[in-house]
Amino acid sequence: MKLHVATSQGELTLVVSDSLYSQCVFVRQWGLLVDLGDFMLPDMAGVRTVLLTHSHLDHVLHGCAKLALYAKKRDRTVPVWTSPEDAERLPELFGQLAAFDRIPALFAALDVRPSDEVEVRSDLVARPFTTRHAIPSRGWTVWRRTSHLLPSFEGLSQDEIAERARAGEQVEGASEKPLFTFTGDTTLAGIPEHALESEVLVTECAMPSRGPALERFGHLCPVDIEELLTRFTGRAMVVTHTSHRTREELTGIDDSRMTVVGAEAP
Repeated sequence: MKLHVATSQGELTLVVSDSLYSQCVFVRQWGLLVDLGDFMLPDMAGVRTVLLTHSHLDHVLHGCAKLALYAKKRDRTVPVWTSPEDAERLPELFGQLAAFDRIPALFAALDVRPSDEVEVRSDLVARPFTTRHAIPSRGWTVWRRTSHLLPSFEGLSQDEIAERARAGEQVEGASEKPLFTFTGDTTLAGIPEHALESEVLVTECAMPSRGPALERFGHLCPVDIEELLTRFTGRAMVVTHTSHRTREELTGIDDSRMTVVGAEAP
């Protein structure tokens, strides 16, 4: 599904997986793909950076072969950023898949690397946060970095400020604001406060209700989404990874900021 979301920095075009059995989101203006659960060919030319949340197959399997083949045929290499643990495990998985398909270099175009900070653009940086899932998993937040004149230099002329900067004084400070967050799979306890301050929050709702199963498998349910909306201060919340049942329950939540994506047949 393609969505157009307004932010303080202009409109973002999101291409979001609409299946319960796969998860990914592509931010077209940034060339940023989060997770490889599935991905459509028309958008592959724009992918510059891939961030992974975890190594469950519905987050890495369907789209990785498509992207790898596309990049390989065009002599491109796409960086895939993930946790140190998955940076070791995924090349092994890719190697086994390539051997099964009898194409030794099938995934050579995907450069899997560990990182705790990824530059998306000169003014945008992505950082992971630990979530609560059945296996180790991380969400990602894209932060917008801005600079501002330090208060002690306010009131001075531009020439004076420039002269003091040339003399080696620090005249500017930096600040960051969360612009976009993708939680991946998680329980409510795995969503940090800064995610709720993001202008755009993409999260999931795979389970129908709270209980032992929800905690064991590490997902959100409609009651959790309703609670998140009471704390969410951003502009748009996109709910993915939905089933027919959870989608039906989510339609009962009246909040114009929320968009529910996809549903499998019951």
